[in-house]
Amino acid sequence: MAEKNAKIFLKSIQRLDGDEDTIEIIAECGFYKNEEKYYIFYREVYDNGATDCSIKYENKKVTIKRKGDTNANFVCDPDEDTAFIYTTAYGHFSVTVRTKEIEADLSENGGTLRLLYDLKINGVSQENEVNIKIVKA
Repeated sequence: MAEKNAKIFLKSIQRLDGDEDTIEIIAECGFYKNEEKYYIFYREVYDNGATDCSIKYENKKVTIKRKGDTNANFVCDPDEDTAFIYTTAYGHFSVTVRTKEIEADLSENGGTLRLLYDLKINGVSQENEVNIKIVKA
């Protein structure tokens, strides 16, 4: 994992059938720019485990990788739906991602990234909104 040189403020909202669930994370993170790509690396810690996460923003696309108690590797691309396998303690799930919106205001000093997308699992669609703020140390 990259050197922790920044702080991530992440707010994730999941909406399903009128219900809303919000998760907020504040953590030390690695953040850097390489050519026209931005990378964020951080660890989500839970009561019963942890997951290492990486986010890459490039060309109006976002790639998210999760490894640990949950495993996933997926792409948010406004131009096409994508698919991936989500692995949890409860099993493996085939998921389709339909990206609605990506807004990025990033520089070498940090910035913001907002994702709005639907995840479709077993025929059920859930809307997800992720708001990220990066502050360099």
